[in-house]
Amino acid sequence: MTLDLPAIGPADCAAHLHVAAHHWSAPQFKTATPGVGLLCRRASDAALLAGVSLLRNSRNMPAVYAFAGYQPLRVGTVRVGAIAGLRTRAVFRVHNDRAWTWDATTFSHTDVVPFGAAVASWQYKQGAEAHLMLIPHIKNAAPATAAVSFSWAWK
Repeated sequence: MTLDLPAIGPADCAAHLHVAAHHWSAPQFKTATPGVGLLCRRASDAALLAGVSLLRNSRNMPAVYAFAGYQPLRVGTVRVGAIAGLRTRAVFRVHNDRAWTWDATTFSHTDVVPFGAAVASWQYKQGAEAHLMLIPHIKNAAPATAAVSFSWAWK
């Protein structure tokens, strides 16, 4: 699907399926983090991308991720770069951010926080990609995380 966005021009968009995330040093976090969204690349420069996803996060709560990125490095069918954006997160009254644990019965609210990640995308067939996202450890905010997702165009 191609969208014509006034600020950037035509963008090729694809369904985006988030599958799983691994969190180092975070035993209570869930690995299965299924979700769906939309990932778009600028038609005239596929290194520019943006997207939005709704998923069940590693704390087993709904979360929204919105991001934009740039993948200037390309080797064959693999693109490498970074994304930055905003995400929602669940906040709990009883938690230990050093051990990455919390009491799920003390859910307080959802807030919005920034995030950034390195991203590698492998185009394994025309209109279909596999993505590996690496989020760095941020003390008392996020454990080091690796996430896997797929996108495919319905052309």
